[in-house]
Amino acid sequence: MILIFVPLLLISGYVRAGDPGMRRAGGSSYYQKHGEGWFWYQDPPEEPEAPDEEPLPPLPEPPPESGAPVIPPPEYSADGLYAAAYLKKALPLYLERALDAPTPENVRAYFELQKMSMDKSQNFAGAAKLMPLLHPELDESRGRADYGRGRELQDRMAEEARELDLRRISERAGLFFLYRSSCPYCREALREVERLRGYGFQVLGISLDQGLLPVPGAIRNVSDPAMAGVLGITSVPALVLAAPGTDRQYVTVSASLLSPRETENRIVAAGRLLGVLEQDDEYK
Repeated sequence: MILIFVPLLLISGYVRAGDPGMRRAGGSSYYQKHGEGWFWYQDPPEEPEAPDEEPLPPLPEPPPESGAPVIPPPEYSADGLYAAAYLKKALPLYLERALDAPTPENVRAYFELQKMSMDKSQNFAGAAKLMPLLHPELDESRGRADYGRGRELQDRMAEEARELDLRRISERAGLFFLYRSSCPYCREALREVERLRGYGFQVLGISLDQGLLPVPGAIRNVSDPAMAGVLGITSVPALVLAAPGTDRQYVTVSASLLSPRETENRIVAAGRLLGVLEQDDEYK
């Protein structure tokens, strides 16, 4: 009994002496945690799991006093979509909210509403295509010569008449072509000058600087910067329809690079102003 008790005292005294190795191996004193025993194993404490991220709550409707747009309650139509009256009221409010607070939720809500509006428009367009078949009295082309193929025929007749008018004008009026040799648009306008010569127009080329461009078929091609002030030209390329012996004498057709059709229409209109064309028809 004494022999067993002495080693126990030695062991307990050794531990109390604070041997670092023993403290590392056993942790706290046995006498502090004697209930766990000498060889009791404990699992390390589990780390608390991070809580799952909760979804964002739906965006609450702002109170009226906040000044933000208040979305009205939805109204439905017979097609199961939102009513047109509701879309008319809600679309600008959804857009305003998305612009002021461009969150993914707000922007998506606006585009969903916009898509529904487009779906309703497509449904209406599909039904409208059936109207001429179901109700011939509502057919827009009924009794009209300017619809479908009739419009094509009218355009072709107008083009032929316009060409005839241009040839009539060229018999009594000519064209001044004002340009600068350094102007790239003026070089491109030379093609239009060449095309107009096909109607019989005589062309006088007038350079507003010291350089000359090869004006097609020009009866004269001169450098005369003073002519810009005489004719009131401030930009080039410029076309002027001139008819000596008339009251106005000349009309500026264009002072920029226009399309061929627009140039022709303006020459026809200028011919009427000068009185060299008496026909009253208008061509577009």
